[in-house]
Amino acid sequence: MSVRVFAKNSDGEQEAKGVLEIVHQFPGRLDRWNTNEEAAKLLVSTEYHAEWLSKEAAERPASGQMFLFDKTEVKFKKDGYSWKRRKDGRTPREDHMRLKVFGVELLYGCYAHSADSSTFHRRSYWLLQKPDIVLVHYLDVPTDDKALSSISDADLLQLVMSKPCLMNTLRHQLVPAQQPEAVQQPQTNQQPQAVQKTQ
Repeated sequence: MSVRVFAKNSDGEQEAKGVLEIVHQFPGRLDRWNTNEEAAKLLVSTEYHAEWLSKEAAERPASGQMFLFDKTEVKFKKDGYSWKRRKDGRTPREDHMRLKVFGVELLYGCYAHSADSSTFHRRSYWLLQKPDIVLVHYLDVPTDDKALSSISDADLLQLVMSKPCLMNTLRHQLVPAQQPEAVQQPQTNQQPQAVQKTQ
């Protein structure tokens, strides 16, 4: 099974831009960021695999872990991490952007950055025409910063040990929590406007 991605051409007619194959196995873990096409495939496939949806927010998930949530039922941003905050200090700072698949704006991306580790991030993706289902991916991205790599292990250990709050935060980010179980959700017949099923 597959889903076709359409866009209006200059004449206002629908034109097929590409095909997203339905995937039948949710990876659950990926040690690199998803491509836009990979994220779109997973989100489109949830219509056929409601069992992939997690029923509760993940508590301090490890780097590489991915989850699918229904935003109307789960407060997925309450994940136990400290994220960089806006200047007002009340809400986490998130970078938002529309993402293209086959040249068509199909996804919305939301990126959050750890307040405790400059390399740890959370990315959330959802379909523009079906925003309730969200794919959330956590990843610790190694840095190529030469200044950071020049710090000796002993100096780094001394820095961490001198700040108990930093040590606890890093320990929690490095130790994976238990993965929540998936929950069965009823399937809906709601179709995104920009995609069409094919057999």
